[in-house]
Amino acid sequence: MQADFLFELGTEELPTDSVKQLAEAMCNDLCNNFNKLNVQYKNASSFSTPRRLAVKIEGLDCFTPKTSTLHWGPTKSIAFDSSNLPTKAGEAFAKKFNIDTKNLHKFLKSDGYKEKLLFEGISEQIDITTLFQELIQSTLSKLPMPKKMRWGARKDYFVRPVKWAVLIFNNKVYKTNIFGLKTADITKGHRFHSDKELIIKSPESYESQLLSNKVIASFDKRKDKILRQITEIETETGLKAEIDENLLIEVTALCEWPVAIIGNFKEEYLTVPSEALVSSMKKHQKFFHLIDTNGDLTSSFITISNIESKDANVVKTGNERVVNSRLADAAFFYDQDISQSLGTRQKKLKEVVFQEKLGSLFDKTERIKALARYLCEYTGADVESAVKASELCKVDLVTDMVNEFPSLQGVMGGYYAKNDGESDSVSLAIAEHYLPSFSGDKLPTSNIGITISLADKLDTVFGIFSTGAKPSGSKDPFGLRRSSLAILRILIEGNIDLDLNEIIGFYQTHVADKKLEAKETSSTVIAYILDRIEGWFKDQGVRTEIFLSVKNMSLSNPLDIDARVKAVNAFAQNKNAVQLAQLFKRVSNILDKNSSLPLRNSVDTKILSDKHEIQLSESITALVIKNKKLLNDREYTEVLNNLLVLKEQIDNFFDNVLVDSKDTDLKINRLTLLKNLKALFSSTADLTFLAGEQG
Repeated sequence: MQADFLFELGTEELPTDSVKQLAEAMCNDLCNNFNKLNVQYKNASSFSTPRRLAVKIEGLDCFTPKTSTLHWGPTKSIAFDSSNLPTKAGEAFAKKFNIDTKNLHKFLKSDGYKEKLLFEGISEQIDITTLFQELIQSTLSKLPMPKKMRWGARKDYFVRPVKWAVLIFNNKVYKTNIFGLKTADITKGHRFHSDKELIIKSPESYESQLLSNKVIASFDKRKDKILRQITEIETETGLKAEIDENLLIEVTALCEWPVAIIGNFKEEYLTVPSEALVSSMKKHQKFFHLIDTNGDLTSSFITISNIESKDANVVKTGNERVVNSRLADAAFFYDQDISQSLGTRQKKLKEVVFQEKLGSLFDKTERIKALARYLCEYTGADVESAVKASELCKVDLVTDMVNEFPSLQGVMGGYYAKNDGESDSVSLAIAEHYLPSFSGDKLPTSNIGITISLADKLDTVFGIFSTGAKPSGSKDPFGLRRSSLAILRILIEGNIDLDLNEIIGFYQTHVADKKLEAKETSSTVIAYILDRIEGWFKDQGVRTEIFLSVKNMSLSNPLDIDARVKAVNAFAQNKNAVQLAQLFKRVSNILDKNSSLPLRNSVDTKILSDKHEIQLSESITALVIKNKKLLNDREYTEVLNNLLVLKEQIDNFFDNVLVDSKDTDLKINRLTLLKNLKALFSSTADLTFLAGEQG
């Protein structure tokens, strides 16, 4: 027998970033609890609004299934004596499972090897309703809540005070105690349109009943309604809303009955940089901004109301009044900021601590400048412009606008530099130097922007590691993981041929404070940065063993590592690659077993006797010469493909040549031949990782 299940928790207004997450987690955990009991169900759905979390499970089994448990006992020889009567061990087994000793022989079964006593225990079905209290409490205790609170005189904790609880199964109310409240079938409609008690008839009618009371219970359906309304406004106005997904999720979490309304702010504010206006509207008002066909910001915006007003113009006017006030503040900040040049503000950076042991932001810009000079050789950036951008890149951090909207750091610096008369290249570099600031973010587009971005991030990683403040667990206050991945992306995607060993050597010699004794070795820092590249390749579908084959080479040039991984990945697609790798692994194993022998630097061709070893030796020599230029040019795919011609020759060698010869001189010569073969195979990657277990 199956029936529908509904559980709803009514609360005070939930944090916007928790609305969808908590409902989905509640649904998933409840379903997992039922799965552990082998209880079947047809479908499960979560619902969430600012003041309710709910789960509906359709076709839930009313009883847990019967289960069978096998209890094996002693063997026949231990359970029965020579007269075939139960021993003490046999009697103990019979007593444990309430078996008449006269019938104990009937419980002898073979386990495939010997006859043993076996009792099959059958558990009875359990009415699922008797488990609701325990299962729900278990689920609620596991919900991901960064901050919990208490209310009233109770000791219960939850993300917000709980006001009501609904629990219906098989169209009946199941009363239990949740946060001191008796579960019932009573919920509430929209706070303003229908704030009255509403009796839920059944789990099936839950969503439609709430809809009739101005509540769209489904988070995704509310989100879709918002998008449809925005599309309608776009069609009517000919403007385009730039949808920030995070903002869309936030406004969806703020309402139960979304109504999109278009408004306008004073056009005079369009003289302020658009990023500042957009940030103000998003942060303070949760508005969607609108752009014209040229992509320029307009004075129109869309607000999402939680009520369907009888006079929408009143709501529109109220929002316009508030946003104009907010944008007036942004305009004031901008006017104040441009009243002084970035250059005159630069000394203020000395008052802002970057890190206790690394000094102020001014000290950081000095280190960035030194690194930028060095990096220009690799990035092709103009040195003079890079130096100027280095000096000014952090100055906007002490401006009013960035103090109010930290997300505009760099962006406002670019505007202010341009206002000061700095070149377009310097202004752009300042605006771009924080890029990429998150996974999947765009990279700087200019050589100077790339240079300053690299210098900034390298200084952060190298500097913080030198103080011993490296990340631990999930704690990464200086964003070293993000900076490391950004460094790798810039070097690889920007085709910048920079060895991390060289740059950290320069940093330690010419940039780092000599009074600060490094807490970590350069190899530790480089390993940390390169560890981020493994996830990069996984995202591209590269198998772990392919990455490890290159990682095992202990390289430190990201661009070179990338080229090798891509070559090995392509090589691994060849049907003969694995077999060749297995042969290489065999070569490596033979050399490892004979590591104590003094091998020669080169093969003595005079004592080569078998035609197969002669042919292999000549082929190795020819390939070494052929691959030398290819390796210098990083044509690793061609290098690896060239190795495929050796497969047949290596097979013939092992089939016809005895490496472990009794003639010591001949044995050493053949091992030297294999050593040369290994060196040839190892020129791109450690191919033993491709051999699998068969190697």
